[in-house]
Order: sequence, then structure tokens, then C-alpha cells
Amino acid sequence: MAYLEYFPEVFIELNKEIQQHDELQTLLLNNQNNDMLIKFAQVAAYCKVALDDTYTDQDLQKIAEILIDKLRAKRAIILVQ
Repeated sequence: MAYLEYFPEVFIELNKEIQQHDELQTLLLNNQNNDMLIKFAQVAAYCKVALDDTYTDQDLQKIAEILIDKLRAKRAIILVQ
């Protein structure tokens, strides 16, 4: 019997947001390591979010929400008149 484990929705949303950032995508593609946690740390560094602890799955989901907000803010257009 197969056991399927799905990614939480917040990680899917984070991945979709990463697709909107060419510079970040290039950074992630240049890394030869395919470890998800290392890539997660690279996204955090790109967003200037420091990671310095051991995190649970729930912690990682909360951090992912923060990263989504930071990435959206980076691509937001600010109009000054």
C-alpha cells in the first residue's frame, strides 16, 4: 500500500511566489544541492530572514508565510506621484 504525503498549501504558495522572482530562481538553480531545507534557507537569506534554530514543521510553515509576504513586498510596484 502506497503512502502519499502532500506538501502543506503554504509551501505550494511559496513555490508559486518564487516563480515570480527571476534573481531568486537563478540563485536556487546555481546551487547543486537539491536539499529542500537548504533551498528554504536560501530563500530566507534572499528575503533577509535569519534562521538560527531547530524548527518544527509548524515553525517552517510559519516562516514560509513570512517569506511569502516578504517576496510579495519585493515585487510590489510602488507608485510615487
